[in-house]
Parts: sequence; structure tokens; C-alpha cells
Amino acid sequence: ICSLVFNLLEIAFHDNDPKYKSARHVDQDLYLMLIDPEHSLCGVAADNGVPYFGELSFPQGKLYGRSAQLSLLMKVFKRVIQLGGRSEFVLVSGFSGAGKTSLVQQLCEPLTQGGGFFLTGNFDQLHRTEPLSVIIDAFAGYCDVVVETSKTNDSNYITKTRVAIQQALGHEGINALTNIIPNTRRLLSTSSTEESQNYRLRVGGENAQHWVHFIFRAFMCAIANTSHPIVLFLDNLQWADVASLDLIHALCNDTDSKSFLFIGCYRDNEVDERHPLSKFLDQMEKKKSATITKIAATKMSKEAVNDMVSDVLRTPKYVTEPLAAIVDRKTNGNPLLVIEFLRTVFDEGLLFFSFGTTSWRWDANAIERKEIAGNVISLLTDKIVRLSTEVQRALMIAACLGSQCDISTLRLIAKDEPMNNPSANDNKVWDINTPEILRGRNDCLIEQLDIAVAEGLMNRFGSKYKFVHEQIQFAVYSLIPESEQGFVHLWVGSLLLNKKTLIPIENFAFVVVDQLNLGAPSVHSRNQKIELAKLNLQAGERAMSLALFSAALSYLTMGIDILGTKEWGSNYELCIRLYSSYLEAQYCNANFQKMSSILNEISTHARCLSDKLCSCATLVKALSAQGKTVEAIEVSFKVLHELGETIHISATDSSSVLSELEETKQMLHGNDDAFFLKLMEMKDETKISAMLFLELSCLNAIIARKNNLLPSIVFRMMQLSLQYGVCNYSPSAFAYYGLLLCVWFDDIKGGCRFGKLALRLLESLKTQDHVSAVFLTVYATVHHRSDHFCNSIEPFLHAYRIGMQTGDILNAMINAQQSCLISFLCGKELNLMETDVRTYIQKMSEYKQEETMHRLLPLWQIILNLIGPSKNPCELTGKAMDQTELLDYASKHEHFSLMSSIMMKITWLNYLFGNYELAGKWAEEMREIPYYQDNTTVSQCVHVFYEGLIYCALARKTKEKRWKRKAAASLTNIKKWASHAPCNYDNKLNLIEAEFASLMGEKERSAEKYKSSISAAGTHKFLPEQALAYERAAIFYLEEGDNSSASWYYGQAHNAYLEWGAKAKANHIREHLPF
Repeated sequence: ICSLVFNLLEIAFHDNDPKYKSARHVDQDLYLMLIDPEHSLCGVAADNGVPYFGELSFPQGKLYGRSAQLSLLMKVFKRVIQLGGRSEFVLVSGFSGAGKTSLVQQLCEPLTQGGGFFLTGNFDQLHRTEPLSVIIDAFAGYCDVVVETSKTNDSNYITKTRVAIQQALGHEGINALTNIIPNTRRLLSTSSTEESQNYRLRVGGENAQHWVHFIFRAFMCAIANTSHPIVLFLDNLQWADVASLDLIHALCNDTDSKSFLFIGCYRDNEVDERHPLSKFLDQMEKKKSATITKIAATKMSKEAVNDMVSDVLRTPKYVTEPLAAIVDRKTNGNPLLVIEFLRTVFDEGLLFFSFGTTSWRWDANAIERKEIAGNVISLLTDKIVRLSTEVQRALMIAACLGSQCDISTLRLIAKDEPMNNPSANDNKVWDINTPEILRGRNDCLIEQLDIAVAEGLMNRFGSKYKFVHEQIQFAVYSLIPESEQGFVHLWVGSLLLNKKTLIPIENFAFVVVDQLNLGAPSVHSRNQKIELAKLNLQAGERAMSLALFSAALSYLTMGIDILGTKEWGSNYELCIRLYSSYLEAQYCNANFQKMSSILNEISTHARCLSDKLCSCATLVKALSAQGKTVEAIEVSFKVLHELGETIHISATDSSSVLSELEETKQMLHGNDDAFFLKLMEMKDETKISAMLFLELSCLNAIIARKNNLLPSIVFRMMQLSLQYGVCNYSPSAFAYYGLLLCVWFDDIKGGCRFGKLALRLLESLKTQDHVSAVFLTVYATVHHRSDHFCNSIEPFLHAYRIGMQTGDILNAMINAQQSCLISFLCGKELNLMETDVRTYIQKMSEYKQEETMHRLLPLWQIILNLIGPSKNPCELTGKAMDQTELLDYASKHEHFSLMSSIMMKITWLNYLFGNYELAGKWAEEMREIPYYQDNTTVSQCVHVFYEGLIYCALARKTKEKRWKRKAAASLTNIKKWASHAPCNYDNKLNLIEAEFASLMGEKERSAEKYKSSISAAGTHKFLPEQALAYERAAIFYLEEGDNSSASWYYGQAHNAYLEWGAKAKANHIREHLPF
């Protein structure tokens, strides 16, 4: 106010350059004082009670020139967070210092006020962070906030969240979650058990990565809801590791996710088309599962720069305009550069506050002449070197640790006193001299960083120090001479290592090893090399447990490189573990060509068979992954021979198979179910290993269609379980044995007994890992021979859920596929079916289960065809698939099960729509597919039913005896199955018998059988087949000239098809009525 009066007096005394040019300017100043006294009145006190006089005042959280970007961001925020919509993806691009982070942080306040959570993370330019650690830390922060909030506020949310997480993940998933994100133990109120600490993935390769993605996705779905939405903001995506990008992709494309918004920032000028981020963004755009919003943070306009300068100086804009014009030219509108440039000219006295005039003054000519670099690094470096040596030293240590560092880690470095742990005091392996550039006192490290906070170089959030901007970290790090950087990291790592008992075990492996590895070129002592190799082994094994396969490979490669090849004799245990883990990491990274040389190294130096078994199992899995199933079987059989369980790969003699069956039956004879459930636990490690390789052989024999080998493998597994006790692989043996009895040896009663025993044994062993596979075998191949189809739907869904929770993604998805098929056959309403199938197909696509997805596509298309309309209802071409393209693909890759699935559905459609000749053609072509006629699964058995109907229709039309013979063969099979499972096959048997009787001229029998089929289908809830039976009866009566009965049955068929949701088929009946 004094300044305003003073300036008016200047006008009165005819000042040549008055501040106020008109009364309008005076009015503007008075108005600003009225509406914004904090920024307009110099004497107004700050929060700490000290008036602002001559200090730069940078407004916190205020944006300049970003109204359009903020408006777009708020629209997405409202759509996803406030309205509880599907998850979305926001991408903010711009150069360094453009204010991208400040823009996104505008969402924090409205989000938290509405009960939401703002999760943040920042990728490190200097790569001092483990893969996934940025995302893990973001979720860890969420856990801390929820736990702390629940202590003072309503604890209802944390209780509900715990229940939701436990339901979504199950026991195995919870163990994996607490291993990946240790802070979730606080959230779930669970202790760090030995089981969770030593948890290791039981699946490998791409399946393991999919499982980790499932863990995060299920966790996100459990914690995010309309009442408590979540924003995950990750900065500097251009430095993100590939594993983190893959996880972001999985989270954003989760079709189950709601009330979750992902926001990522990156520097577009540092990303070209070859950059991993470019590939990631291309995948996101092609996937189209998540809505993507792109926001560009460009340079500030001149007006925006003046707005900022005006606020910083608390001076009217028309006064600061000349200064702002210079600043804009110098900084090119870069917000961070504007801030640092103003600080620099203020520190150098070129911008100052005049107490005489109580206003800001500046030397425009000097500021104009000042040279600055095109980026902020030089300005920051100049500022940093003016700080005290101790502050610089503290900043350099922090920069070595990353863009942010935990105060507990800094305190470890600050501790100069000896440890209480005697073993730590005696360990001289890592006694590293302090680098000259870092010599000084350690005990004041925290205090020096607090000075850096006061200087605006760092922020302190709770227990973490964080550089205000990554450019500041880079500027600090660049002060360390390049020739000394490695040794500095070695010193930091050694300090932490010597105090490792104070570091949480889950943080120790990566934080310390990363520092030591950066200093590895300075390691020359043999003892240090051995210790560093051990540490890399620990880090590699932990990375494998998190499915961070590329990181694991880097650690294990470093361990092997440091150790060399001359330590096998003196450090055998270390070498065998290191090379075995290295082989597994190569397999998980699909580097199959490198595995043979590693395996040779292991085989050359391994002292016993047991030391080679883990590597041999990895090799078998790798061969299977490459489609080399026969080679995988050969390797397995060689290992089994060394384990004392010889199986010949040429075992084709039926007499030897029958002999082994008889031997197995003798061992089983006279024992009731209770006997098998009380079998002792297998203790012999050699036999457990044999069971593992037998199960691998069994799976590969099925895939390779080496059906001649299957009985010998399964019988041996049964014999070992009976002789030495049961293990986790025994339920699979019982399930496969039940399958063999049903399909190979026509013992349906015995097969169903052992199928049920497999399930009970699975329950008694409490092994979740095998649930999905065993349920699939039992319910897809055995159960339907004695129990109703529909009773398998819930077990399939249970197996799907458990499979996802335990990482058995492949079998989980096949169980989901089977649940869809059975639901279709049992007459679930087709519109509901279409939604279910489409959802599972999206899931299969998300988890890259392409083969299973391909087998489900024909079911999706047949549903769409039946719902209608379609160009040709008898052709599987439409929204879901292209019949010709998918058949060509299946033929080219010899995917016989996919070929069967496609041809089966085409055959059914052609019969349903009355194209009997075409249906017969497809049925005959299907018979040419290798291994199609084993009648193992439900769909294959149902196909036999359709074949019988087709052959009856063709026999009636062509009078050819061959069709009658084929119809009789189908009838024989259906009769056999109906004798054991009338609930599934009575209606089918009656309908084929009705058709066959009509073919043979037995009209009365035929009419009776139609009625029986209709009644049985109604009783056992097979609506589609009841509709078909009505239709076939209508055709029969029409041919007999009984139009009244025909009309009634057509009406019933029409209504039944409509009830099922098959509108296209109902329309087909109406359009083709002969009256």
C-alpha cells in the first residue's frame, strides 16, 4: 500500500518514468490487494509468521498455462474415479521440466478428499532401482496409508479390503503377494512366515510372468472400488524397465478393473520408435482394451511466464512484463528452467528487492547478457557447487542410491560405530577405504540432506528423501568423476553389506548387490569375488521368485562372470546352484539355444545325479516349450533310467501294456477307498524325482499324441504311489489311471472310481498346485461317464480360480473353456453365454493363452450364429472368427484339437439348419484328423450323438447302407454310455433310436422314442436337445402326413429354441414351415 502511494506521489512530482501510466493500473493494483492479499501485500505474514520482504515466493501447486490440459485430465478423472467407470490410461508427454508432474498432482487433493488413494512412483535415470520396484513401492505406500488411516478413522475399509484380497488370491496367491510386496503383510495383518519369505514360483517361463500379473491385477481389483478409487501415477516412463511396462500393460487392460486410473509421464523427445516405451505404447493402442488419453505439456506462453514471474515477485503483471520477456527468451518457456533462472539471477544480485522503494528491481541489461545452457543441468551444477562440501557429499551419496532413498538406508551409512553382531565385525571381506571425494563425517548425513531440502534440491516425504527433479539427481551425480563412480558405488555397497542385519531381507538383495555390481571392476580380491558371486546368486533367486527373469539373468550372469570357471573344486555348492539357476533363467527368458552349453558345464562337474535333476527338469520344460515333445520324452526317460525306473520309448506291444495293467490291478486288488486315502507320504527323494519326470513324460506324451506310451507311464506312477507312498504328483496318476480305464479298457465304473479318488487324494494332500490340472482331467474326461454334465460346471470354475491363484494359467484357462462348453450343452441362455465366452476370450488374450483362445472361438461363433443374424448360419465366419483362416492356421501348425473343435461346430450347425449332406461331409473330413476318435472328452461324446443323427438322415435320403452302418456304430456307443450315465445320454439315445426306427420303418417305435427323448431331455435339463427332439418329431409327423401333430411339435421346437436364445434357429423353423 505504501508503494502504491509512493508511486502516485512520483506522478505528482512529474517523474519521467512513472510506474502508473493510467488510473486503470491503480485500480488493478487495488483490486489485487483486495482479492489476493497474500501475493499482493508485501507485509502479509507467511505460514511461519515471518513477513515476506525481499524473498522469492514460488507458489506451491499452482499451474501456469495448463488450463486446457488440466480440463482434459479432469474429464478423465471424473469419468473413471467419480463415476466408477472402467480403468483408463492417461499419457502425459513433454520435455524435461515442462511441469508434467505438477499437472498430474492436481488430482491428488480431490481424489483423497473423495476417499481415494494417490499412488506415485518415479523411474530412475541412473537405473539404481530393481525391476518392478517403482510399482511395488507405490503399492507399499498404499498399504502404509491404509493401515495408518485405519488407526484413527473407520476401520471398516481395511477389514473389507482384507476379505476381498483373500477371496481374490487364496492362500497361494497371498503368499506370492506378501513375497512381492512385503508391506501387504501390514495390510493383511499377517506375519512374515518362513513359508512366505522362502516362497518361490512353482511355474516357469511366460506362465510365471502371467501369474505375477494376475497377482497384481487381482490385488488392484480387490482394493479399488467406487468408494475408494485409485490413481497410479508413474513418472519418467522413458526409463521404465521392460518388466514394469509389461505389468502396466496388464493392469490397464484388465477387463475386470474399475475405479482405477493409470497416469504415466514421459519425455517424448527422448523416445524414438526403437525405444521399449514406443513398443509398449504401440501394443496399448493395438489392444484397445483401455481408453487412452494423450496430453501434451508444451512450453509456457509468454503470458504464462509473466503470470509466474508476477506471482514469484508478488508484483503486478504489467510491472513484471519486461523481466518476464527476458526470462522467456532465455528459458524458452521451460517451467523448471524459469524457476532456476530466477533463483540464479536473484542469488547473483541481478534481481533484488529495494527496501527504499519497497519494490523489486532488476538489471535488465546484465540479465540479458547472462549466458545459460539449453538445459537446467548447468544452472543446477553451479548452484550445487556453491553449497558446503558436506552437503555436496551427502547429495552425492543420495544420488548413488537413486532418485529417492529411504532414511533407514541413509542411517545405516551414517552409523560409524561398530555393529553389535560379532560376525559383522570380524568380516573384513568388504573393508573398503572411503573414496577421497566422499571423505568426511558420516554421522551428520541426515542433517546435510535437510539443508538440501531447505535449498529446494530435495523433498522429504515421511521416511524418504527424494530429489525435487531427476535433473537435480543427474547434476549431483555428474559431480563424481567418471573414473571414481564405480569405486564410490563399491564403497556404498560395502557399508550397507557390513550392516546387513539391519536391512529388511526383502530389500537387501537388490539394493546392496546393485551397488556392488556397479563397482565390480574395482573388485580384485578372490574372497570378494566369491562373496559377490554369492550375493548375485541370492539376488538372482529372488528375482526369479518375482518372475523378473531378465533381471535374474543379469544377476546370475554377473555371478558366473565374477566367479569364473576355476571354482568348481573349491566352491562346488556355490557353482552348482549358480549354474542351475542360470540355466533356469535362460529357459524363462526363452534363450533355448544357450542352454545346451550350460547343461554340459553342469553335467561335467556335477558330483551326483541329484545335483543334475533340477537342470534336467528345466531342459525337459524347455524342449516342451519349443514343441520338441518327443525329445522331451527321450530326456525324461534317460533320467528315469538313471533313477531306476526304465521305460522304453518304443513300448508299443499291447501284451506288455496288458501285463503292466494286470500288475497294477494286483497291487490295487482288495483295497477300499479308505486304504488309498491313508497311504503314507512318499519320503524317498529319488522316487519323488521319478514321479516328477513321469508326470512331465505323461504331459508330453499327451501333447505329442504318443498314446502308446501313456499306459506304461501312468501304471508306473500308480505303482510307485502304492509302494512308496503318495506325493503331490499322485493325484495326477490316479486321474490319468481313471481316464485309461474308461477310454482304453472300457472299465467305466473303475475309471470313475479312481477319478473321484484323485479328487479326494488331492484334498487330503492339501496341494493347490495340481488342482487345476487334476480337476481338468477328471471333469473333462471321466466325470461325464457317470454324473450329469452340469455338475462339472462349478468344479471347472473352481479349478479356473485356483489355477489363476497358483500360477497354472494354461490349465486354468482350459478349465474356463470347458465350463463354457458344458454350459452351452446344458442350455444356458445364449445371450448370457455370449457374454461369458467373450469375457473369457478377453482373459485368454490378456494372458496370451492363444491356443486355448483359438479353441474357444468356434464356440463363440456358433453362439453368435444361433443368436443371429449372420450371413450364413452354417459357416463359422463373423465377429468371433473367420472359418477359412482359422482352419488354415490349425492345419499349417498341425493343431489337431483346434481342427476338431472347428469342424465339430461346423458339423453341428449344418445339421441343425438342415444341410445334412454338408454336415456329413464335415463329419467325414473330421474322421481324417489324427487321434480324433478317442471319445475322451464331453464334446467328442456329444459329437458321436450328432454323427448318429447325421448318418440316419443321410441313410434315409441316399438309401446307402454305409450310412446305416455308421449310424448303428454311433448308436452302440451311446447305448454303452447311457448304461452308466442315463442322466447325460438317455435323451440322446432315445432320439437316435427314434431316427433309426424311422429309417427301419418302425413308425410306432419311432414315435414313442421321440416322446421319450423329449421327456428325458426335459427331466435332465438339456433344453437345446429337447428343442431338437421336438423338431425331429415334427419332421417325422410331417412325413407321416399328420400335419396337426407336426404343427404342434414345430411350435414346441420354436418356443424351446427361443427360450434357449437361439433366435436364428427359431426363425429358421418359422421360415421353412411347409404350412
